[in-house]
Amino acid sequence: MFKTHKYQTLFKFSFLYALQNYKTLIGLIIFLITCMTIFAHLWQVVADKTEAMHLHSSQLLWYIAFNEWLLIALPDIQDDIEEDLHSGRLAYLLPRPISYLWFMFIEGLGVLCARLIVLGFSTFIFTWIRTGDIPFTWSTFLFVIIIGMLAGCVGIIFKMLIGVSAFCEYSCALVG
Repeated sequence: MFKTHKYQTLFKFSFLYALQNYKTLIGLIIFLITCMTIFAHLWQVVADKTEAMHLHSSQLLWYIAFNEWLLIALPDIQDDIEEDLHSGRLAYLLPRPISYLWFMFIEGLGVLCARLIVLGFSTFIFTWIRTGDIPFTWSTFLFVIIIGMLAGCVGIIFKMLIGVSAFCEYSCALVG
């Protein structure tokens, strides 16, 4: 039977650990703001040269902010899965009464939620100060946050698939 208590506890611990790891969060915030600044200037130059962009510069910065917010917040689960495989830790984790893949997904989800909150707040403040306006309603803003969470879950699943593909690489290396 699928008991949610252990997964809720795992989510809580991974969420709190991600928040306590403030050095990583500060580094991600600096990286996010740097990327947003570079991409905003780059896209503005492209828009001026080609006249192909029909977005106002503030709308373009909000678009870049949403994309970078989500992409930088995704945890690197594939590296953890690959490390578990190569170190032999996976053999220790598999017989436990918790599914390894659910364990990795819930742990990644906790980290993702913590990063989305911290990076989202930082991104919102930076973009709002930079543009001076908010080009959407609050209901649209809530919708964007929900879509961001769902996209983050899909991103975690894809990163898990990349990590699981290390099994194929590792088993082929053992056979060949």
